[in-house]
Amino acid sequence: MNIKKYKITDFYKIFKRLELKFKYIYFKKNLNTKKKYQDSDFSDIKINMNFYFSYIDSEKVFTYYQENESIRNFSISEAEEVLNHSFYVLGPNPIKIEKNINWNKDYISGYIWKEDYYRDIKIIDFSNTSDVKRVWELSRFNHLFTLGKAFWITKDEKYYQEFKDQVICWEKQNPYCNTVNWTCAMEVAIRAINWIFAYFHFEEVINQDKEFKNKITKLLYIHGEFIYNNLENYNRLRNNHYITNLTGLLYLGIFFSESKYRTAKKWKNKAIRDLHREIKIQINEDGTSYETSTNYHRVDLELFLHSYMIGCLNNIEFHCEYKNKLKDMYIFLKSIMKPNKLIPLIGDVDNGRLLSISNYYDVDNRDFSSIMSITEYYLDVLKNSENNFFQYSEDVLWLSNDGIPKIFEEPDLSTKNEYVQGGLYLLKNKKIYMLIRAGDLSLKGHGGHSHNDQLSFELNMKGIDIIVDPGSYTYSGSIELRNNDRMTKNHNTISINNIEQNDFTSDIFSMKEQTFSKIMKFDDTEFVGEHYGYENKAGIIHKRKVNLKNNGIKVVDILKGKRENHDVYQNFILAPGVKVKLLDDKIVLVSNEISIYSNLCINDCEISDVFISKGYGKREKSKKIQRRIKENIYETSTEFYF
Repeated sequence: MNIKKYKITDFYKIFKRLELKFKYIYFKKNLNTKKKYQDSDFSDIKINMNFYFSYIDSEKVFTYYQENESIRNFSISEAEEVLNHSFYVLGPNPIKIEKNINWNKDYISGYIWKEDYYRDIKIIDFSNTSDVKRVWELSRFNHLFTLGKAFWITKDEKYYQEFKDQVICWEKQNPYCNTVNWTCAMEVAIRAINWIFAYFHFEEVINQDKEFKNKITKLLYIHGEFIYNNLENYNRLRNNHYITNLTGLLYLGIFFSESKYRTAKKWKNKAIRDLHREIKIQINEDGTSYETSTNYHRVDLELFLHSYMIGCLNNIEFHCEYKNKLKDMYIFLKSIMKPNKLIPLIGDVDNGRLLSISNYYDVDNRDFSSIMSITEYYLDVLKNSENNFFQYSEDVLWLSNDGIPKIFEEPDLSTKNEYVQGGLYLLKNKKIYMLIRAGDLSLKGHGGHSHNDQLSFELNMKGIDIIVDPGSYTYSGSIELRNNDRMTKNHNTISINNIEQNDFTSDIFSMKEQTFSKIMKFDDTEFVGEHYGYENKAGIIHKRKVNLKNNGIKVVDILKGKRENHDVYQNFILAPGVKVKLLDDKIVLVSNEISIYSNLCINDCEISDVFISKGYGKREKSKKIQRRIKENIYETSTEFYF
């Protein structure tokens, strides 16, 4: 029997042929869509989508903004800023853009992405200083809700004209499948949903503007075709991108459900079927996201909830398990909320929002009250429930609808302190909050949005943040800054010889699972856990015990193994505004007139500058305490108390 021997070059040729074949398949699909788009007239298409605004009359909106004059003035002032082309593009401040917007320009780095076939564009390229997310952010059109609100409040058609001009400009600069704004189906879906909301904000004017109606509905249709042909379900570890694809398909499938295009029914059916599957896979039994990032958990909740809401409005049934997962996702966020009403930013942060309803510019990415208020409305949380967000806010005004059934009647929303699958453990009393991270890396060990933060923690005392997670500043903008945010030494845990708990790979969205954290004990006052990330690299296992007391916490770090030639440090990242002072030779942390005492001796510690990112693209200086653990020490105790 003759067995043919293959050379490496043979496999390379096979791979290139397959690559060309797939490119041809996608090219053909997109060519057919483009032809349909060019040849069809959408101006008289029937839109029979039941929408949130259908049940809101102008008088109700007028009354709300008359009774809340400060919100009215703020909403109009934001809309005026949008008219002046001031946009939020993942930077520290909004940026002012010239009259003619370049939708393919990174306005922070100045880099302009060239027109090219979307599958040939390299979106992660460290040879330039551009961050593709900044280009995508502008083309998400999150600012349109601001214009729509102002139109309803004032009836001034200048807001419609701005929306119309921007869409026309965007279309000219972004031919189908030939710019960076077509490289990610998630971005296409978010843009489409924001255009749909704008369509219903300006519906009465659009119906009189046949030419533009033809254009916007055509664009929405090819957005649906693109998403369906480019679903981000290329491996078994699907994530928030795929959930966004499905939410976009659901909106577009319903939007075109009365049209002659049968593909819309495919979009809708695909979305409903897979959304039920994905909430089961991507949301753990304890209600946490398997991406192990609190920021992405918020995004997932927004997407799954919006799918439920628009589906119910259009007579789509959702299984009880789906609704239970929505409840559990909400409970998780409510459980880990700090006394200052902010959520710790554990893991990656990209500031992602499907809609920007009540605050376009000055968003605190740690404040989840917007999505929590609308979730509470549909969970039917009683208005007098303790610590809820349910108020008749702008979010509830624009997204409430009597046609959407409440998920439960007076549901059990008891908070929890232990999230094993999410890898988070909470110790708290009336004046102390401490959230500890110990668990699997995201995506079942793939590490996509995880950091090297095993046995790290956030500490809030008397309602003030004292020790925090440093967050995420950038993804593709800089490999150095990306990895800096993920490093072990930039989290509140033990670092050894600059070794990473889990090794980075060449992919900025993966790490090798090596910690395999184990929890020995957890109750209302004590946490005991260890990880094995250093065992094969330095012969040491890091074990941490934490005790909660009435007036403070005690952290005991135990190093199991040989302490030969190892530089070992405890790291504590302080919240911005926390100052380091001394009482004799001991460190005292001072913030907002409260003093937190410690047993940290200044002679054993180094105080250095560090950057904190409260959101993607936002950095501010803070301080880091690095305590060296002497070579003959195997157990050390640290206390913070008031």
